[in-house]
Amino acid sequence: MPKQYALSINHVSKTLGGQKRINDMSIHCEYGQIYGLIGPNGSGKTTLLKLITGLYQPDEGEILAGGLDPIRNYKKVRRQFGLLPQDTALYPELTAKQNLEFHGALYFHNMKELAQRIQEILTLIDLKERQNEPVKRFSGGMKRRLGIGLALLNDPQLIFFDEPTLGVDVHNSHRIWEYIRTLKAQNKTVIVTTNVMSEADHLCDKLFIIDHGVKSVKVHRMR
Repeated sequence: MPKQYALSINHVSKTLGGQKRINDMSIHCEYGQIYGLIGPNGSGKTTLLKLITGLYQPDEGEILAGGLDPIRNYKKVRRQFGLLPQDTALYPELTAKQNLEFHGALYFHNMKELAQRIQEILTLIDLKERQNEPVKRFSGGMKRRLGIGLALLNDPQLIFFDEPTLGVDVHNSHRIWEYIRTLKAQNKTVIVTTNVMSEADHLCDKLFIIDHGVKSVKVHRMR
């Protein structure tokens, strides 16, 4: 029986605007590992994330998340995903708790379970004491941590962090790194896009390098 990966990308290609953004790419991600995705701006990292999450359909090849196609089985697959985008999607006038409640309504039907999960997340991201403050008062690091909380709220198996420490100071960057490292111990699969080599070195078990229009991918074992 073939091995089932957390994420399997098999000979995938995608053309956008007349340019081949992803070119015959194959990547296999195991459970309980942290992967780095690194490359210059415009190399195709964001396109790849959109393909994995089912926002784009590949022109060629196959993508499987937990053995499921993200297009044909989008409801099941999206429940497995957690995503921290570059631009953290927060409502500044709402409190941290209210932001989590709004997001959690997409996944939870039992409000008691949601309330319990929100308190667990607030504790994890160290914002429990500030949960009733409007997000507009938060620092960049606090907003980024809340964004991580949103990504983890539905207890996903496959988690994407797009530039997780973008605009965050050194102290908070290290705190965010530690949050991400704890996910590996829970047997979750994490993919981090970053242009910071020190971040990739600290976090990642393996590093995928997208080079020059996604013409080649190199894999390095970081640990």
